[in-house]
Amino acid sequence: METRRKKSILLITLVILALLAVTLASCKASKSEDGNETNNTSDSEDQNKITGATGFQGIAIARDGYIALADPDGSNERRLTSQSAGYKDLSFSPSGDRVAATKVVSDSMPQLVLIAVEGGIETDVSWTNPDYSAAWIKAGVDPWFGNISWASDDILYCTGVKNVNDQQKLLVVKYVLSEHQITVIKEDAKDPAISPDGKKLAYIHKSADFMQTQGRNWAAEDFGDLVMQDLAGETSKTLRGNIFEAVFTPESEHMAVVYFDEPDTALQLTDLEGTRLYTLSHIGPSGTISHPSFSPAGDRLIANRGWTETPGQAMQQTIFTCASNADNPTPNDLGKGRDPSWSPATQ
Repeated sequence: METRRKKSILLITLVILALLAVTLASCKASKSEDGNETNNTSDSEDQNKITGATGFQGIAIARDGYIALADPDGSNERRLTSQSAGYKDLSFSPSGDRVAATKVVSDSMPQLVLIAVEGGIETDVSWTNPDYSAAWIKAGVDPWFGNISWASDDILYCTGVKNVNDQQKLLVVKYVLSEHQITVIKEDAKDPAISPDGKKLAYIHKSADFMQTQGRNWAAEDFGDLVMQDLAGETSKTLRGNIFEAVFTPESEHMAVVYFDEPDTALQLTDLEGTRLYTLSHIGPSGTISHPSFSPAGDRLIANRGWTETPGQAMQQTIFTCASNADNPTPNDLGKGRDPSWSPATQ
């Protein structure tokens, strides 16, 4: 009996000590060194919050029928989307947690879609989704091919199209996603780009003499005038002509500009007045350069180069990265693909 009683007392003592240890550990975790209360979130939960806040770091590329993610140097590539479709015009959100793109299934009209980097869940925010289609109907426009630029994680600018006298007219539109609100910013315009500081909007406007000089209607792949609009003062100015597209550097003080350098196409780094600083790439009459996107530091960019080997054949499309602070830098080829985007996330 005496032995059993001692064992019971010992067991009770151990239980009490264990409870005290748990209580002390809890108190210690809930106080900082200065005695103030702290967050009791576990390390794993904190890490998830950090990852969610900073977003994906790397690049996105439209491959043949799908979107791929990769590290900045092109390594560790993995598939993001699961449905086979024609994706174009990729653009990371400012947080790096979503990719906007135009999408074509079979021969249907293009959709505007958002794809979550975590899990690849895709949401159509255009005509196939009843929650969003009313916004496009109300604005009288449809989504179209062209650069997509985010002003915030809730607001983006993109190219739209409407039919006027049986002809397609391109427009730059502003899309507030949470409010399902679309506003036409400018007609006869395409390929919008918002400066990262939020102060300027650049876009390509149809040249006044385009029909006279080219003998046809203006289309999404054509050049035009580069227009810079001051969003605060709502003033605008035309910088230069024969421009296919332009995007801002991360510090908002320079631009990558793709222009028609007859008979060739060139990619240049310029100041905000359109003055050339560096020629980054150049291709002959049968080629194109498109969709430049800067690294978060602005010292490199990724872009799309296309060409036809023989007349009548489909254009070959490849992706390359290069330095953005030197003339004629050596490109790093990342294989077949088009319309890449570099995530702005930095950590």
